Amino acid sequence: MSSYELREHKVKHLSKIPNFTYEVQLPVREYDGTPNGQDRKPVLMLHGRSVPALAGCDLAPVPGGNPNRYSWAQELAQAGFDVFIMDLQGSGRSPRPGVMDDPYNTNPAQQQPVLVDHTIPAPGSPSYKSELGNSESEWAELASVVTFIKSKVGPGKRIRFIGWSA
Repeated sequence: MSSYELREHKVKHLSKIPNFTYEVQLPVREYDGTPNGQDRKPVLMLHGRSVPALAGCDLAPVPGGNPNRYSWAQELAQAGFDVFIMDLQGSGRSPRPGVMDDPYNTNPAQQQPVLVDHTIPAPGSPSYKSELGNSESEWAELASVVTFIKSKVGPGKRIRFIGWSA
């Protein structure tokens, strides 16, 4: 059984979220399970809409249990892969556009049952009228992370991709 090394990275990215252009640092977790002297076999893991990547791919081990029992990423690293895990902006450990802090930018249909009397006094109109992410902005984030991974493992390496969604 191989061992692996945990590394945390910050990947520079120029955000393409509609109506925002700013540089962000995307957090990327890496478990390098490549045995010494062997070619790296990179894997990139990405979440779907409802569950961030760490919760879906790298849950913390349970005390007293198998330390890798709930970590798909760590299992792959132990099998000799170099595993990278990323979250898209607004999810998990990734930066959130400031407009996400305004409760009125919540889906208007969810304001009454979820936020009224807890966070806001009454439903209201969103102050931000655009999407907080779309396929173009998410592809751009993915491209930045892929470029980063290739800078670490070599430009000609094939990157295996795992997408997971609840």
